[in-house]
Amino acid sequence: MLGIFDRVYSIYRKYTPPKYPFRVNVHMFEMSKKKECWICFVPGNILKERLFRREILPREGKVIVYPFDSLQWIVPNTRQTLSHFEKVYLDAIQRTRSAHKKGYALNTLGVSTGNTLALRIAADIGVPINHIVSLVGGAHLGICAWESILTSSIARKSGYSSKEKYDKKLSHFSPITYVKHIQAKKVTMRLGTSDLLIPYKQGRLLAESFKKNKKTLLDLKIYTGADHCSTLFLYSLERILKSIR
Repeated sequence: MLGIFDRVYSIYRKYTPPKYPFRVNVHMFEMSKKKECWICFVPGNILKERLFRREILPREGKVIVYPFDSLQWIVPNTRQTLSHFEKVYLDAIQRTRSAHKKGYALNTLGVSTGNTLALRIAADIGVPINHIVSLVGGAHLGICAWESILTSSIARKSGYSSKEKYDKKLSHFSPITYVKHIQAKKVTMRLGTSDLLIPYKQGRLLAESFKKNKKTLLDLKIYTGADHCSTLFLYSLERILKSIR
């Protein structure tokens, strides 16, 4: 697909910058009485689009959703960028610990940049996770931001001369840092080979890291030719087909 949907989306976002300044945004849903809690970090559009909201977000248990906009979270000032991630993390880890104390089985969902927090929460909580869903994620936050067609212009205004130096500054929230500490019954990963928002090679690095973790069972599917946006659509279609079988 040559990343056509990613290119169109990125052009659209250049002309529609965030309307509001950064803030910790959280939505809570009681989908069923099942004693499970999902901590989810997803692009705000997933809450707005009915197909994605229904097929990507969990349908059972207590669902806590942190919608985000990468153009709000990632800014030229790296200290401010880290502060944004840290504020969401602190709120989410507190809610996750509270759910654990109440006897909920824990699950995390990370989409795109949301993988940074979903995987760190899964590692830091210190107890086995029931299910982790990782969609279109990448191993290194800084390199993903530097190479993404959506955020590269922001990352390169940070004052760092290379993606390696920039990534080192943001490594505290790089998912690959935390994979080895995760205990999970199941990890579901979906990647697209033509992803232009989170480079596919970064997704592969994250997948390889999970393969080395003997404390997790990895369900990895790679959509050949799919970009970031179409991978989410194909995963949604996969869920629809599974539900009607």
